[in-house]
Amino acid sequence: MYLLDNLMKKTFIFGVLYVLFHVFIETNFVRNLLVILAAFYVTGNIFDLVWYFLPKRMLPDIQDKAVLITGCDTGFGYEFAKKLDSLGVLVFAGCLYSEGDGAKELKSSCSDKLKIIQLDVTQNEQVENAVERVASILQENKKELWAVVNNAGIAFPGEVELTPIDVFQKTYDVNTLGQVRVTNAFLSLLKKSKGRLVNVISAAGYLTGPLLTSYSMSKHAGISLSNGLRQELMKWSVSVHTIEPWFYSGLRTLRCRLQGQDLQCMK
Repeated sequence: MYLLDNLMKKTFIFGVLYVLFHVFIETNFVRNLLVILAAFYVTGNIFDLVWYFLPKRMLPDIQDKAVLITGCDTGFGYEFAKKLDSLGVLVFAGCLYSEGDGAKELKSSCSDKLKIIQLDVTQNEQVENAVERVASILQENKKELWAVVNNAGIAFPGEVELTPIDVFQKTYDVNTLGQVRVTNAFLSLLKKSKGRLVNVISAAGYLTGPLLTSYSMSKHAGISLSNGLRQELMKWSVSVHTIEPWFYSGLRTLRCRLQGQDLQCMK
C-alpha cells in the first residue's frame, strides 16, 4: 500500500507540473525536457513495481542471528527492533532511556529474546558497557554479532545565524561521532563474525535545504564515514551499508500533528 500510495502522489505532482509548464511555457525545449523527465519517471516506477512484487527470500538461518540497533526509543530503530524480534532474531535494542516509554513498550510487546541496552552514543562509558553486556549475552547464547545498525540520530531545525554553536556540536556528536564510537567499539565482534555494519544516513546528506544545515552537515560526514569504512573493512570481510530515508520522520510528525494526535502515532 505504501508503494502504490507513493506512486499515486508522484503521478499527481508530475501531472500538475506538466500542465503548468505546458500552459505557461510553451517551447520545444521545455516540451522535450518534460518528455525526457517523463521517460525517467515511468522507467523508475516500473522498476519499483517489479522490485516490489518480486518474490523475496528470507535468510534461512535468520533465527540464529544477533543484531545491535541504536536509537530504539522511537522511529526507525523502534520499528526495526520489533520487526527483527518477530522474526526470531536476538535483538540488542540500544535506547537513550532504558527505562523510558519506548523501552518499556518494546519490553511489553516483544519476546524475552529482545534485550534493552542503555546506550547514549555520545558517552564513551555507556558504549563500552554496552559492548561488555552484548559480548556476555552472545557468549551465553553461543552466538556471534551478525550486524550493527547505527540508527541513533537527532535534528534541530533552524537558520545557521540563529543556531547556537552547541547545537551544531550536539548534532555532530550524535549523528556522526556517535556512529564512529559505536562502530569502533563493536568492530572486534563484527570482524569475528564477518558481519555487516549498517549506517542510517539521510537524503539530507546529499541535499541541503534551509533550516536543516546542521543536520545535513552531520549526514554528509556520515556518508564519508561509510564510504571510508567500506574500503577499510573489506580486508576483514565486513560489509558496510547505508540506508538513506527521505525526511520520513519529519513528514510523519507533521501528519500526526495535523490529525490532532499525540506523538505516540510516530512509532
